[in-house]
Amino acid sequence: MIFRSSGKKVILSDLLDAKRQRHLIPVLTAYDYPSAKLLDEAQIPLILVGDSLGMVRLGFQDTTHVTLDHMVLHTESVARANPKAMVISDLPYHTYLDGKTAVAAAKRLIAAGADAVKAEGGKAIEPAIKAILAEGIPFVGHLGMLPQSVKEEGGYRKKGKTERERQILKEDMQFLEAAGACAVVLELVIPDLAVEITQAASIPTIGIGSGPGCDGQVLVLDDLVGGFPWFTPKFAKPKASVGKVVKAAVMDWMNELDALSSEMQASKPIPSLSHLDESGETRMVDVSAKPSLYRVAVAKGRILTQSTTIDLIENQKIAKGNVLATARIAGIMAAKRTGELIPLCHPLPITHCHVELTILPDRSGIEVKASASIHASTGVEMEALTAVQVALLTLYDMLKAVDKTMVMEGVQLISKTKSPTPIPDKAIQESLNS
Repeated sequence: MIFRSSGKKVILSDLLDAKRQRHLIPVLTAYDYPSAKLLDEAQIPLILVGDSLGMVRLGFQDTTHVTLDHMVLHTESVARANPKAMVISDLPYHTYLDGKTAVAAAKRLIAAGADAVKAEGGKAIEPAIKAILAEGIPFVGHLGMLPQSVKEEGGYRKKGKTERERQILKEDMQFLEAAGACAVVLELVIPDLAVEITQAASIPTIGIGSGPGCDGQVLVLDDLVGGFPWFTPKFAKPKASVGKVVKAAVMDWMNELDALSSEMQASKPIPSLSHLDESGETRMVDVSAKPSLYRVAVAKGRILTQSTTIDLIENQKIAKGNVLATARIAGIMAAKRTGELIPLCHPLPITHCHVELTILPDRSGIEVKASASIHASTGVEMEALTAVQVALLTLYDMLKAVDKTMVMEGVQLISKTKSPTPIPDKAIQESLNS
């Protein structure tokens, strides 16, 4: 028979009774409310909030990255399901290096809803174990392969292959039992040794990858149901393929959306090109139905010159006059007359145009930025771009006598903004400065 939870909360004495009656104790991990709720409905008597959540929930390479805050959060999530099962929470890496630290960490997990805490090791962590038990906090041991020591040990491997390892494991088990542990997890322990330890102990052993001879068996829930299909331990035999089911459900839903989208597109008339009428003749787009909004567009570009040309500009030695001021005025004037320059472009009464010319830090040229603003039913992207282009052309015209190497490049729209309320000057200036 196996030990199942019933209508009452599982307590420590129930574990001892299960061992005495030789009822196998099933244990599964849970990291959140729905998992705990489902396990409780299945009458699982022990739920482990394991630090394995670091891999199967948080995407870490091992458990050493799991923090106490992680464990508290997931313990609280499990506890909200109010399971009849006893909830055991792992003390994470480096939270039980000494008694004081261990007690503080254990108390946080108990406050979060755990009924007991678990830590890895035997005599090596004696101060932590004794301090926890002295506070009346139920403690579960963990011997064999210790996942939190994976970096020190260089990987995961079976324990108990040598006589020395066998002796240490048996001594650690005796220590944990004498100290007052209520159960001990045996992970990747050689099966015959796991049987020997189990038969000699008065408290339950919970095996994982240690053969069938322990008093109980624990698995990561995702390993049991195929919820983490990218890796499955050799000792786990998935009973379902949840990962594949979830993936298939998502793909099926996306296919439904794709079909729905195709149906909607098929029911709509294909719009004609905005500047062509039904007979293919050019036309101006009618924007009268669009709402009037406050609109701003910002554009930029630059002209590359020789550094000696920059010197002439700064020293006001260009024969045609103040180059930067003239280019600024030219850009503003061009923005106002964009509708006359570009076919089928709406003539717009722009409310503001600002043109900035800045010498590049490495003195390789001049950058031009322009903003155009309007309150209308169409945007002013073309006005901002025209301002930049004409300002650059003006620079070229005024400097061509002294510099034959100039190149205009990088003309582009930086941003366009629309709002039912006026756009603050500060926001426009931030776009110019970006």
